[in-house]
Amino acid sequence: MPHVWTGGQYSMFRVLLGLSLAGHFAWLLVFGVASAGEFLRGMLVLGIGLQLLVAVGWKDRASALVLVLMWASLCGRDPHLPVTGQAIVMLLLLLHAAMPRAPYGSLEAYGRLDPRGRWKYNSRLWGVGWCVLVVVCGVWFGFLLARPLADFWAVTPSPEFTAWVGLVFALLLGPLALLRSTRPWLWTFSLGAALAQFAFAESVSAAPAILLLYAFTFDPRWIGMMWGQSPSTIYYDGECGLCHRFVRLLLAEDRDGRAFRFAPLHGSTFTKSLSRASLGASPEAWPDSIVVCTPNQDLLLRSDAVRHCLNRLGGVWRLIGGLLGLLPRAMRDGVYDRLASVRKSFFATPESSCPALPPDLQQRFLP
Repeated sequence: MPHVWTGGQYSMFRVLLGLSLAGHFAWLLVFGVASAGEFLRGMLVLGIGLQLLVAVGWKDRASALVLVLMWASLCGRDPHLPVTGQAIVMLLLLLHAAMPRAPYGSLEAYGRLDPRGRWKYNSRLWGVGWCVLVVVCGVWFGFLLARPLADFWAVTPSPEFTAWVGLVFALLLGPLALLRSTRPWLWTFSLGAALAQFAFAESVSAAPAILLLYAFTFDPRWIGMMWGQSPSTIYYDGECGLCHRFVRLLLAEDRDGRAFRFAPLHGSTFTKSLSRASLGASPEAWPDSIVVCTPNQDLLLRSDAVRHCLNRLGGVWRLIGGLLGLLPRAMRDGVYDRLASVRKSFFATPESSCPALPPDLQQRFLP
């Protein structure tokens, strides 16, 4: 099975997993165990720290294993999260612990020469998540079948009947999950069924854990890259540390090198390819951060340039780019200008206009 997550996209899931679980422990610490002993309160504080380590990606796999034991000790004792939700949380922590270490975006990957590293998504673990999701789908459909029986026929199905119906649905849905063409429809339809159940159920305490499972089983390939096969050219400020980090992000996520080529602003490629008329008569008026030249030879500046780069990457990045597109351009450009005005105060000036990279990545740079 092809790899479905890049390192940067998986890091976003890791951050979501760590912060959401840390938030649950923090909520228990403040509201859920007010009368608990000091030992349990200390365990919750330790759990918050370990889950924050998972979020930042430092010693996160070992932290995940310790957290599995902590969640197991709470199994059945946490009235705010049912056993089903706790089991899903422990499964996700185990799957994360089995993932390769140091994807792009983790603290352990900071400062390495190759932004891609050797990280490669373990698709077998993704398959395990899908097996669990199919069972969850069967349970949802069993509940949805039970509701009309109770509402229209005045018959409340027994838990055993609902469980058997859920198992039958899971067995029927299994083959659909194996087919790449039907998998996104099954994922979307079952997510809609789950959200409907959350909307009508009196208790939705397991909803965060189940939504995390849906996030884990999402396939970024369902949202493809935009703008065809020709690469876009990214002109960046060679003296800006933030721009260098943005370039490293694009290099790490564009693993096959089809989406981008790079050149420093005011370098020979920039001055030869772009006329002064296109960006202003005087060089002082030219942008000093990011300029994108699309395959259609359109020039994009400021937040439009960032959105184009996210859309070119596809997957979760394109989803973020689409959400940014919902904001007014004035608002987006205002935030961009604010970051651009302070970026050199927070990020050190690089030693060279081109980032230090392995030879194969240096070939993507133009003079």
